[in-house]
Amino acid sequence: MPVAGGIDEREVVALNATQKDFALTQMRGLLVSLAELDTAEFAEDLEAAQAIAAGQGPGQSAAHPDGFHEALPDTFRAISRQMRQGFGKAAAAAGQGDLQAYAQAKAEVQNTCIACHESYRIEGRD
Repeated sequence: MPVAGGIDEREVVALNATQKDFALTQMRGLLVSLAELDTAEFAEDLEAAQAIAAGQGPGQSAAHPDGFHEALPDTFRAISRQMRQGFGKAAAAAGQGDLQAYAQAKAEVQNTCIACHESYRIEGRD
């Protein structure tokens, strides 16, 4: 994260324009899903929460542009897997009507997102 003096010490993930657009679009979609999960939770609609979380679970990412996977650090990919697994856990808990486990899984997803944003910054490359 930025520190005094404006130095950003996060690891740079250098992506071409297509890869960068894909990554940012995916992240916006994840953020929208988290907001939609809040709305469903406040409405006490665990069926909707299950569907929303399942839509971001393992295997639900759009097809990656060429070279995208290879351009990411191993730890970045691990964090992404952990986040997708968290969405899967949230979906399973919501499907079982377990609000406590659902809320815990959703909080873990949010914390995973925060950890990633604290660790990495995406920059364009030619």
